[in-house]
Amino acid sequence: MKALTVVQGLDLDQWTERRLLVVGDLMLDEYLWGRVERISPEAPVPVVEVSREEAVLGGAGNVVRNLRALGAQVSVAGMVGDDPAGRRVLELLAEAGANGSEVLVLEGRRTSLKSRLMAGHQQVVRIDRETRAEIEPVQAGALVASIAKRINDFDGLILSDYAKGVLSPGLLGQLIPAFQKVGRPVVVDPKSRPYRDYAGASLLTPNQREARQALGLDLSRPEEAAHQAARLLAEHDWSGLLVTRGSQGLSLFRPGREPVHVAAQARQVFDVSGAGDTVAAVAGLGLACGWPMEAVARLANLAGGVVVGKVGTAALSREELARAGQPQGDGKILGLEELYAATDRLKALGKRIVFTNGCFDLLHTGHLHFLQRSKEEGEVLIVGLDDDASVARLKGPGRPVISQSERARIMAALDFVDFVFVFETGSLEKMLRRLSPDVLTKGANYGPDQVVGRSIVEAAGGRVVLIPLEGGETTSSRLNRLRQPGE
Repeated sequence: MKALTVVQGLDLDQWTERRLLVVGDLMLDEYLWGRVERISPEAPVPVVEVSREEAVLGGAGNVVRNLRALGAQVSVAGMVGDDPAGRRVLELLAEAGANGSEVLVLEGRRTSLKSRLMAGHQQVVRIDRETRAEIEPVQAGALVASIAKRINDFDGLILSDYAKGVLSPGLLGQLIPAFQKVGRPVVVDPKSRPYRDYAGASLLTPNQREARQALGLDLSRPEEAAHQAARLLAEHDWSGLLVTRGSQGLSLFRPGREPVHVAAQARQVFDVSGAGDTVAAVAGLGLACGWPMEAVARLANLAGGVVVGKVGTAALSREELARAGQPQGDGKILGLEELYAATDRLKALGKRIVFTNGCFDLLHTGHLHFLQRSKEEGEVLIVGLDDDASVARLKGPGRPVISQSERARIMAALDFVDFVFVFETGSLEKMLRRLSPDVLTKGANYGPDQVVGRSIVEAAGGRVVLIPLEGGETTSSRLNRLRQPGE
């Protein structure tokens, strides 16, 4: 398993030992997913029939999500309102396993809530509700004092600035020097404030538009940009400036070094929401490990290329990032959270999802026929493989013959299989509720009432298809025949 988390010579498992503090603007991102089938008779606007709602951490909260998904221990400081959205933010932080004890809950403040109405893979409208008032000096001072008591508990600081009021000049002027004094890296995902407020930071990660507007950095003129960046680095005591450039990748500027330009890694772009949060999270973790800044920049670029291939504000796991960094690896074999993200994206594109599950131990022609017929029921075929412990319980001693990792690789090699994941049999119903496939297939040797998850799939508007088996021999019968003496 170790090799799966090594990218460009960097061991991503080191991230599980790192403790990061995230300070910034917490938001709640709400997604309403549906489809458009008619135009409103009241006005020339589409009518979206909402089928699913989802709320996730946004803003600095999305940096937290990314850090937790990547394995880090995370504390977060910021402020929310004493309202339903604020309470939901605190719940989601707790569910993510982050320490939110430094989050201030303020009466009269409105938590930043961004509601996005999604029809197919298109965002129809976004509705923002928020308060942008700057944090009071007394509150900022109390927050800094509380953090200062624990500063040696942290391996690094990430400042996520969305210009919603948390990162005031006064707070920045105390936090950055405090971390600089104890030798901990400070990564800033900046906004449009005067960049002198971020003086002393280890690394800034603006996008190309922000760099042009706030710093006058025109990357279409490389030589001028290099001179301008060198002046800014010296003037503000920054160790690095990492400018994300969308489809053009990113550019890294450091004092006394030639600029490094890294080409984009994205294979397909669906949604750039939150990509900057992912870059900041990976950069913060990499610097907290003491890795070279250029290596960190290349890794952050790779991570950004993964998340723009997802719909909505998204995070990624160490394993997912490692696979992206190993082009020879098979991208069909996913973890459960990766699978959910992939199917959400495909559903948003209107793809019909077919799901089946089984042991698939010693794959034979009967299995191939079944899987081919399953794929014909839709456009995307997902195969869930029972893990080794589940197979042993289901089939008895001596099973499985083929390990779960080998079974997954064999299954992924089939052209008509799109995604493969390994799971524990007892979690099937819970997984089906979240996955909500359009079609669930099983062999016709099962009766309709014997199909686990049938009621869940049908209640969500899907259907169950029983596929006739080709040939009469099963894996078990074949193994029994092979074990007969004299055969």
